[in-house]
Amino acid sequence: MAANGEGESLGSGSPEAKLGMRVEDLWDVMEPQLSPTEKLNACFESIPVSAFPPAPSDTGM
Repeated sequence: MAANGEGESLGSGSPEAKLGMRVEDLWDVMEPQLSPTEKLNACFESIPVSAFPPAPSDTGM
């Protein structure tokens, strides 16, 4: 991993990784007759906004 910590941000314990695994789990159980776009939308519709990690702060603004 990178010494500056960047490589750790997508580790299995990160909020991004947990959210990704949740989407994958939901994808697997979605109705097979849905198109890929409909399945993806349905996955995200079932995840509350509070589950998403906050956006990184941009100090340049």
